[in-house]
Amino acid sequence: MPPISIKDYAKQKGVTYEAIRKQISRYKNELEGHIVVDHRRQLLDETAVAILDKHREGNPVIVYQQDKDEELQNLRDENNNLLKQTVALLNENKALIEKTGQIKLLEADNEAKAQKLADAEKSAQSANLKLSEATKAFEDKEQQLQAEIEQLRQQLESEKQRPLTLRERFFGRKNKNNTKK
Repeated sequence: MPPISIKDYAKQKGVTYEAIRKQISRYKNELEGHIVVDHRRQLLDETAVAILDKHREGNPVIVYQQDKDEELQNLRDENNNLLKQTVALLNENKALIEKTGQIKLLEADNEAKAQKLADAEKSAQSANLKLSEATKAFEDKEQQLQAEIEQLRQQLESEKQRPLTLRERFFGRKNKNNTKK
């Protein structure tokens, strides 16, 4: 039988590499000359295997073997749960991205409407200013006309109060402006 590596021997016996390494260090005096080093690997010859087997029978090693299938299934279940959570988070992220896009569109629309409102307010202020100026001009003109009317009334009253001349008595009162030439 060719020499066997510590790793392969541990695998055959169903124990860890570390357990075999400790056993070798425990019985290193008996194993001296039966462990060959080849390219930094320790190899056990047939005698070393027999010595280790003999001591293993005298010292039964309790092998704790974890149920690998159960652990693998647990990992698969956990992986599936994480995958479901990832899908849910991706869907939520997609929905948030869509809502963010909608919010940006609404904000842009709001800004455009705010600009239109500002423009409309400026136009309204300009129109109000023009209206105010026109109203002021109208009121000034109205006051001027009222003053003229009052002046003409006073002239009319004073004309009515004035005594008639002989000619006016005979021919009647005529307006000075309406006389024929």
